[in-house]
Amino acid sequence: MTGFDPTRDVHELLVASNGGPGQQTGLVLARGNFDPARINAAALANTNMASETYKGVTIVEDAQHKSGFAFLNATLVAAGDVANVKGAIDRQTSPTSLPAAVAVQVNQWSSTQDAWAITTVPPSSLDPASGMPAIPGVGPAAGNNALQGIQQASGGVKFGTNVVVTAQAQAATAQDATQLGDTLKLLASLAQMQANGDPRLIALSQSLTVNASGNLLNVSVSLPQDQLVGILKSGPKRAERRLERKK
Repeated sequence: MTGFDPTRDVHELLVASNGGPGQQTGLVLARGNFDPARINAAALANTNMASETYKGVTIVEDAQHKSGFAFLNATLVAAGDVANVKGAIDRQTSPTSLPAAVAVQVNQWSSTQDAWAITTVPPSSLDPASGMPAIPGVGPAAGNNALQGIQQASGGVKFGTNVVVTAQAQAATAQDATQLGDTLKLLASLAQMQANGDPRLIALSQSLTVNASGNLLNVSVSLPQDQLVGILKSGPKRAERRLERKK
């Protein structure tokens, strides 16, 4: 109906949120090849959709006018809660600048990684989605541990013959960074013990490098692409076997 194929037509995707507890807000920007008129028409053919015009731009919204999307031009679309979509439209004519420190990180990660993420607030302050499993050190119910000391974090993945995942955490103190690094090393050792001889899992844990420098912790792990794909494919099968044993 739209002639749109995300695997072919989307070239770059950016997702941003303030992660505030209880706030269902955020913005997604996609750069690619679009036919705005055709996509808008297909969306509005659904009786549960509505639209409004804001500063000459059509915003396609849900019936409650809480979330929607708008084409800023033929190669850029913004989606999210309506307030943030309107904010993106505003910034076309009145641009705002990121804080200098954040801009440096964005330029660093976006120029060297295929996919990347940055949080400028402690991960423990982020509000996990309802129904998500508890993650130690993340969320308001978390207790005091090494992860609680992380003030900012960033990371990325570079695809190729070897898939390389890199991460950096800024801890409150050098001691926190060292403690977190020691925890990761311990987890890697336990993973090798639990690998049951699987060479892919052993290689993955052995490739982990952890380096603390002051209050910064740098982590990287790499694995040949075919081995990583094998691990990802075998993961659900192992989960099914565990469930069968429980039954």
